[in-house]
Amino acid sequence: MPVIDGLFDITNETQWSWIVEDHAPDKDFISDGESVCTISAYLHDQTLLQAAVARCIGYSFVGNDLKINRRLPLFHPRWPWLWCTKVNVSGEQFDGEDVSEYADSPTIPMYAKYRFDLTFEQLPYFVLSDAAVASQSEFARFTTIEPSDEGEMFGIKAGMMRYVSTDATINGKTFSGYGLKVYAERSGLIVTMYKVPYDFICNSYGIPVKLLAARGRVSSASFLGLGKHTMLLKGWKLRKTTQVVSTFNFDQQSFGCNLELHFGYTNPTRADGVVGGDDFNGWLLAPGFEGPSNTGWYTVKTSSGAKLYDTYDMNALGTHWSI
Repeated sequence: MPVIDGLFDITNETQWSWIVEDHAPDKDFISDGESVCTISAYLHDQTLLQAAVARCIGYSFVGNDLKINRRLPLFHPRWPWLWCTKVNVSGEQFDGEDVSEYADSPTIPMYAKYRFDLTFEQLPYFVLSDAAVASQSEFARFTTIEPSDEGEMFGIKAGMMRYVSTDATINGKTFSGYGLKVYAERSGLIVTMYKVPYDFICNSYGIPVKLLAARGRVSSASFLGLGKHTMLLKGWKLRKTTQVVSTFNFDQQSFGCNLELHFGYTNPTRADGVVGGDDFNGWLLAPGFEGPSNTGWYTVKTSSGAKLYDTYDMNALGTHWSI
């Protein structure tokens, strides 16, 4: 996809000028949790209307290098942590009829200038350029991570626990006098990537190839700073969206998506003393499973020794589906 706003120069006053009045049209609402500001400007060249809108809001596409290429939205000149999220366009001073370049499309009025009312808001993720993440993962930008603390109580039947002792007469033996309740710690992570080109995740048939391959597997390498074998991809949600440029080029449809990745995290450390045996581990899943401490998901296995989870490099989810 070519850069759609290439001919538009926001610093060129013959194309674009900020509206200056005795009573400023700008509105600034600043608060601790949410800030919304507006600025108004005039576009003086009708032929640049589409390019100006795309430049204000920003867009993304898959480049020839199969990486995400992002045109960042405008940031507020006074409050640079606010980014343009909406544009309201209205024409002023009628200037004839427009001739559409598309067959069977009606003509619409043209105007000498177009008023742009821009809305700037805080975004919940880092808005970084391509150059800023050249040596980093796509998870470093346009991504949020929401951790959750989860847990579950399990009843452990008599005979399911074993002693760990230097006394050989009891070491490894079960004790069957009573049962007990065990709290199994579970941690969850929801990793959400925003405004991702749809064709970065899905092939031409709309199939999210890597997501299908990764679901139900554990991380084979360090991922998001967490050790290998500690992250299990439990599920995902792919929400398809439209991008601003998709309505501007009928022969270059461009869709985006927001991708939620649902992970379970475990890296159990057992305390000294009584620990799990064949039917229990420090990060309990269900009766009949076991796994040594400090090894995460990968070594969780059945009583017959078969591993429950295969591995996948979760870092690959931040790269093009075909790589």
